[in-house]
Amino acid sequence: MGAMPVHYNPTSLMVIAGMIAAGVAMIGGCIWAWWHRVQSAAAAAEWPTADGEIRSAEIVHIPDSDGPDLYEPRILYRYRAMGGIREGNRLKVGATTQYTERLAAELAIRPYRPGDRVKVFYDPARPDRSVLEPVPSPTGMQQWLIMGGFLILAGAYCFLTISVPSPFGGDCPRDRPCTNQPD
Repeated sequence: MGAMPVHYNPTSLMVIAGMIAAGVAMIGGCIWAWWHRVQSAAAAAEWPTADGEIRSAEIVHIPDSDGPDLYEPRILYRYRAMGGIREGNRLKVGATTQYTERLAAELAIRPYRPGDRVKVFYDPARPDRSVLEPVPSPTGMQQWLIMGGFLILAGAYCFLTISVPSPFGGDCPRDRPCTNQPD
């Protein structure tokens, strides 16, 4: 007896394809965002520098009822650029850096104490835009990568469960009796 053709539910296939597409889009978006941050950091490393002074450096605790609490190093510095006195608060290029461990936040601002002199990288086209460390901030990408990977794996699993016949039977058409059941 020949193998019976497998008929897929089009709605199920659309949901599975949507899950996989969403996962690929999330991972692709993370790759693009990281590439953009690396390019921005490379550009910032070429910006002119100015002498600056740290005005304040602190760690802000951000409670989170849905997950681990976050710790954000906040820094404020003043510098002179393009004929004006300016203030900045960016430590790294990209999103504001937040950590799930207080120690990591402490290590990030350890080199910066109020009154310390620092080198400030500033954008000559927009001198109010500045950073202390022209490196990309990794914040905000991990959860999107994990979710994207999960969606791809879940979609692949769902596709396999509907396309691979069960070794225990149960893959019979609904509109007629099963002929391949064991005796």
